Amino acid sequence: MKRKNYIICLFYCLMGYLSAQAQVDKKQYLIGNWKLTKLEIPTMEQAIQQASPNERAQLKQELATMMRYAFFEFKADGTYHIIFGGDDEKGKWRLNPYGSKLYIQRRTAEGTYEEEDQIGVEVLEKKSLIILNEYDTGEVIRMALVK
Repeated sequence: MKRKNYIICLFYCLMGYLSAQAQVDKKQYLIGNWKLTKLEIPTMEQAIQQASPNERAQLKQELATMMRYAFFEFKADGTYHIIFGGDDEKGKWRLNPYGSKLYIQRRTAEGTYEEEDQIGVEVLEKKSLIILNEYDTGEVIRMALVK
């Protein structure tokens, strides 16, 4: 009976250790510079479909420009720097224990921090990141990034 309890205890300790290692690795995966490779904005996609050929070309060009100049940097000290859509944003970041949610706090011009925002993490691997950002309007924007 003692041997069985020992094996069960050893199993749970091993699972806890592996879980902790996975979390450390997930944080390490996020650290670094990321380039936006795909951007899915439902309202923009709908506007492109309904636009005239000239407007469609202009909207696609705006989307390409937005992607070209996008920059995401997550530092090991828990700070970030994002340039996206003409905004230059800095602040603090953290991941939940499962690596499925990214929490950010924007730094204001005064040096204080705004309330924490939650961003869904669909994929977080060494060189691949897909995040889901839900806006107040209910629209969810999906961004695919690579290192």
